[in-house]
Amino acid sequence: MRKLVYALRRLPDLSREEFQRYWREVHAPLVAERAAVLGIVRYVQCHTLLDVDDAHEGFRLRNGGSPEPFDGFAELWFEDRRVGSADDAATAAAELLADERNFIDLPHSPATLTAEHHVIGAERRVLIPTADHDATVAWHRGLFGWEVVRDWPGGTLLAVDDHTRLEILENSADFPPQPSLDGTTFVVEVPDVADLHRRAVAAGATVQRPPTTTPWGHLMTMLRDPNGLTVVGFEVLPQG
Repeated sequence: MRKLVYALRRLPDLSREEFQRYWREVHAPLVAERAAVLGIVRYVQCHTLLDVDDAHEGFRLRNGGSPEPFDGFAELWFEDRRVGSADDAATAAAELLADERNFIDLPHSPATLTAEHHVIGAERRVLIPTADHDATVAWHRGLFGWEVVRDWPGGTLLAVDDHTRLEILENSADFPPQPSLDGTTFVVEVPDVADLHRRAVAAGATVQRPPTTTPWGHLMTMLRDPNGLTVVGFEVLPQG
């Protein structure tokens, strides 16, 4: 999985508040709408705090100098699996670039692709005991595209996010396969529930509930993996 870090500076005629409001309220929904086409699986906006100027002076003194602070940082995680053609992706990228020109000082906003190396932060795992390791791995990777972190005989570790791993174990003495995982639910936020549901049906998944809007403002679908584990995919719907 690739991660893009984008350091943003606002256009000179915008205040920091105006820049951040546009970025969050106008640009973010445009990115979300095009996420599946571009292969974006996670998008985080880091907004510079309004009192950053005082803190920046401290860093300037500490470091013996410093460039002017940025107004925010965008973090985007990409996978090679995309929905649509290369032309669709090029069109989506061009549309986002056109909107970026409305609020970002592009020549002074560098971006780079990175590889993450976690130093501090405990890893969390969800473990699935199974009698069919390969089918279970293929099912979860096929739907969510999670990267394989590590493989060993009868076991696979998939990266759900920065600190969360899905561990799939076949016929383990400590964690034997269960006749049924009824009552256990694995809940995953996704950018596009309708797309997830479509691909799940195409792959022959057992559907417990088609995409449904909840009273708390989520669109969700309920599926079953090869072990009978209920997997809920949900996306947060725009408010208002």
